[in-house]
Amino acid sequence: MLLILLSNYLCAQGLEVTGTLSADNLSVTGTIQGGTYSGTLSNGTSNSITAIGTLSSLTVTGLINANSFSGTLTTAAQPNISSVGILSALTVTGLVRAGTVSATITTAAQPNITSLGTLSSITVSGLISGGTVSGTIVTANQPNISTLGGLTAITVSGQVTAGTFSGSNYINIQSLVSFQILAGAGDYTVPEGVYSIEVEVLGGGGGGGGINATVAATRTFDGGGGGAGGYAIERLSVVPGQIIAYSVGAAGIGNNGTGGTGGNSSFSDPAGTITANGGVGGTAGTVGNAAANTNGGTGGTVTGASIGITGGSGGAGLRFTGLLAFSGYGADSIYGQGGASRVAIANIGTAGIDGTGFGSGGSGAAGEGNGVNINVAGGNGTAGTIIVTEYR
Repeated sequence: MLLILLSNYLCAQGLEVTGTLSADNLSVTGTIQGGTYSGTLSNGTSNSITAIGTLSSLTVTGLINANSFSGTLTTAAQPNISSVGILSALTVTGLVRAGTVSATITTAAQPNITSLGTLSSITVSGLISGGTVSGTIVTANQPNISTLGGLTAITVSGQVTAGTFSGSNYINIQSLVSFQILAGAGDYTVPEGVYSIEVEVLGGGGGGGGINATVAATRTFDGGGGGAGGYAIERLSVVPGQIIAYSVGAAGIGNNGTGGTGGNSSFSDPAGTITANGGVGGTAGTVGNAAANTNGGTGGTVTGASIGITGGSGGAGLRFTGLLAFSGYGADSIYGQGGASRVAIANIGTAGIDGTGFGSGGSGAAGEGNGVNINVAGGNGTAGTIIVTEYR
């Protein structure tokens, strides 16, 4: 075996060695070709290596530092790759596993992302489409959720407000528990399991007008009809055991003068008091033989409610001649019918007719005189009411 030891600098145009070559320094201006090279390139001497051609494989036990790598990692795992810097693009045919992934997915669809694990938060500027979405919406308002598709179940601890509900089963949507019709005055106590009530408040109806006077022959009189009580309706949120004061208006009494005004009904919820005032009584009849009208009572007004309807006015008494007259009718309410008009009858006074139901007015009295005193009253109105419909 030929062993050549060169301790000084060796520069050669061509060198062929069949054995072992050991040199302190080796400078080659051309190409070194060989099957195997073994050694260590120090930092100082490797600075001039700008290319190593095409490698079928490269084994490195330390670190590889470079500005740019181009290639494919083929082994099953790369445990020592702890950072890949900032990537403009990364294509992975298998799985990406990581404790934390922070990035923005920009393509239109990611069909192969089947699971995201447990997310502390996720921000989506577009739409989330999925066969099943399971979670809890915790923010106060979700204005951009316009549809939920077909739900098998949904649990809501507060209220669901919507213009329209469509479905075949409304048992769990504000389901009706019962209703109560209140009378007189007292306290309403919210029953167990009731969290919403609809309150209808109706004032008492006014009484009809009558007469107490001497009526000459060929003279008639016509009393006015009583007005209906005002009507209010309100939906209130309540809690079981809550106590609410109420009062139901009395009926206006018909008499031989102007009829009595109906009583006011009220329901005092925590936000304020809902009041439906009673209808005013009809005016007392007047005597004469010329055409004239006698005013009916006006309907009751409403305060403190989102929806309030003023009661109808009682009908006016109509006198046409000294022989023909009609009394005013009592006004109808939403839950009652007013008394009917009376026709003047010769030589007699006819009393008014009472209203029926709740909150309606009585009609006025009518008649024709014969020179004697006539004392007849208008019909009575009816008491108001408060109806409470209870929901879960």
